[in-house]
Amino acid sequence: MKRNGKYPDVQTSSLIGDLVDEHAEVLEVLEEFGIRLDPWTMIALKCTVQELAEYSAIRRPEELRDALRSRLAAGVHR
Repeated sequence: MKRNGKYPDVQTSSLIGDLVDEHAEVLEVLEEFGIRLDPWTMIALKCTVQELAEYSAIRRPEELRDALRSRLAAGVHR
């Protein structure tokens, strides 16, 4: 899909989420490479912490928030 008469300049550093937001056909290309992003994943990646907790039936959203804060503050990378 063209925008302003140009195709997007895709780089190895381009964010897949941004490409998918702008160009749904990116999902078809990913599928060709065996990469499948299910609809729930796409929704979850666009949710707030509160929304994700609600959608996931987490009774206390603040626990998810606190866990995220703690992990990020610790600088733990996996």
